[in-house]
Amino acid sequence: MATTRRKTKLHNWRLKFDRIFSESVWQQILVLIVIFLVALVIGWIVCSQLTFGEDAQKLTFWEWALYILIDGNALNTLYMDDFPEGGQRWVMLFVTLGSLLGIILFGGMLISIFTNMLERRIENYRSGKKTYLVSGHTVVLGYDEIVPSIIRQVCEGNQQMYVLLQSSLPSEELREKLRVSIAQEFEERIIIRNGHRTSLQDLQELRLAQACSIYVVGDRTAGNHDAMNIECLDKIAELLKQAGSEHPDTVTAVFEDAETYAAMQVTDLFDNLRQVGVEFVPFNFYVDWAKQMFVDCNYTDNGVTHNYPHLDRDGITPDDHRHVHLVIVGASTFGMTLAIEAAKMLHFPNFDGKNHKTEITFIDLNADQERFLFLSRYRHFFEVESYRYEGELIPATKFSGDDADFLDVEFGFVKGDIYSPEIQKLITQWATDGDQLLSIVLAMTDARLNMSAAMSLPDEVYESCVPVFVRQNTSSTFLSKLQATSAAHQYEKKTIGPDGQVVSSQPVSRYANIYPFGMTDIVFDVQKRTRLMGECINYLYHLYFNTTKVSDDGLEGMMKYDRQQVLQEAHALWKTCKESDQWSSLYGAYNIPFRVRTFEAMGINDLMHLDADLVERMGIVEHNRWTVEKLLMGFRKPLPNEDSYNLKADASTVKDFKKNNNKHHFIHSDIRPFNQLDSIQEIDKEIVRFIPWFLKMTDV
Repeated sequence: MATTRRKTKLHNWRLKFDRIFSESVWQQILVLIVIFLVALVIGWIVCSQLTFGEDAQKLTFWEWALYILIDGNALNTLYMDDFPEGGQRWVMLFVTLGSLLGIILFGGMLISIFTNMLERRIENYRSGKKTYLVSGHTVVLGYDEIVPSIIRQVCEGNQQMYVLLQSSLPSEELREKLRVSIAQEFEERIIIRNGHRTSLQDLQELRLAQACSIYVVGDRTAGNHDAMNIECLDKIAELLKQAGSEHPDTVTAVFEDAETYAAMQVTDLFDNLRQVGVEFVPFNFYVDWAKQMFVDCNYTDNGVTHNYPHLDRDGITPDDHRHVHLVIVGASTFGMTLAIEAAKMLHFPNFDGKNHKTEITFIDLNADQERFLFLSRYRHFFEVESYRYEGELIPATKFSGDDADFLDVEFGFVKGDIYSPEIQKLITQWATDGDQLLSIVLAMTDARLNMSAAMSLPDEVYESCVPVFVRQNTSSTFLSKLQATSAAHQYEKKTIGPDGQVVSSQPVSRYANIYPFGMTDIVFDVQKRTRLMGECINYLYHLYFNTTKVSDDGLEGMMKYDRQQVLQEAHALWKTCKESDQWSSLYGAYNIPFRVRTFEAMGINDLMHLDADLVERMGIVEHNRWTVEKLLMGFRKPLPNEDSYNLKADASTVKDFKKNNNKHHFIHSDIRPFNQLDSIQEIDKEIVRFIPWFLKMTDV
């Protein structure tokens, strides 16, 4: 037993020694200093207490220290004749031991420590164990293929900004990934740190409170991606709360699943971030691409901007006989998300309550099954609106009569293979229908199938200049070059008319209207103007419902407001409003380009003086947009006993009743046709009247 204890103590001392010499450099130096001091103490005792011979010749303390510090060279200063013959051997032994100790401590161990210190610093840098940054930096947590796009935009927006990238991937592997996708001048401003975004200790090392902004990305291909990001956000909120008044401006979090993202849009799940003064921004890869395709109508790749055609072409006027028809091939996550985002944006003034609805049609081999998932996920939309399956109209599931089919968007599902004769014939009919503004989105999961389908569409699609959007996973180079080359070489198609004479059509080229989308390496796109416009719409709502400025000053008076002051007040208000209100305002902003194109198509240049009939017509469009948006975000139309319009009570009671249903039960009584609204319809008209104000305030 005693032997075992001695062995255990020996192993413990070995463990402590190994830990000291494998961790902190300063601990190693401290050990050397302690050994040196102990040697000095021993030398002092020897030099002061021991004598050599009858003459009591002594070594001085400083000579002993010199022998240790200057090792063997100090022996040259030793004169043995100064010592009696009997003590010379002891002096030589004592001095030699001191010199050997000096050689070991300062000639060996000290040099080794400093050499290891430099090697360890280099290794720590390469392996991502050093933070370096103290404040004013951008933090990116996790690595995904969209990270290079985030870094490029951060570095381009601020030439002095450093990016601290934390990932659990090996740092050398991560550095190599960035090297092929990030310009060298940006690469020099990237600090890589190895760690996990859900580790509180790793997060503390990043100085999050002193950062300008934080991006929680993770790896979207991981099954538990969204759950880990939510856990990470909770820990970030905890750290920022502990930090006090210092905090970043924004925290942006990436969510992969449509269900998670939809929940973020209607709930204040991360109100704890807002409470410490941080703006929380949820981000979804598919939604962002929908915005780039349908609203911004462009994307940027390696500094080159590529434009997309508008789904409404040059704009749809109130008396237009055409309607937008968006065909999505592939009921994938991407395809379904594009359909929902399109439904929130494609609203036009020629809808008369029945005709000229926007059509969004899915074509998929499993459309008969995929539609049930879609109908279940967005059940409240289909409670009031019919849909088509294989051309057959399926009625709304809950409401009927005047309470149903008043929306201006209709979904359809077609079961079949894109290459089958039946589907090819159907697409041909759509492409040649003069009442349709057809666009085709190839959103199948396999990018090769999308490319193959794009090259195998009926000739009428190419000849009718129908835009074809082709999902690609990474590089868009081939399709971009193909489209640009074809667009630059368009030729008239010559045919023979009824009179036997040559008839020329507009110039066409087979692949001039094929556009790539969905590339993971160029996705993250910050359109500041759109976001500012959403903040201004929210600000107008606030002024309309809580002040008299809108009625007192009117459009002309508010056009004179100081722009910077408006943006500051709007942003401050934005950071305090509910997530659902933010998104409602953002979708209102997304629709303004469509309204502007309508005015341009009508030849209206003076937006300051729109006539009352047009304002009302466009107000109906705004209400239709708002209604579809609310239904698709999870709100529902009330039953008769839930409808505040049926409540016989004073205004205060009605207001409380509506607020309770709206906030706690996602029931909104204003989900009804425009002509059934009370005075609330005036805010829809104000949104239209104030389009010039939104454009001026956000002119950046």
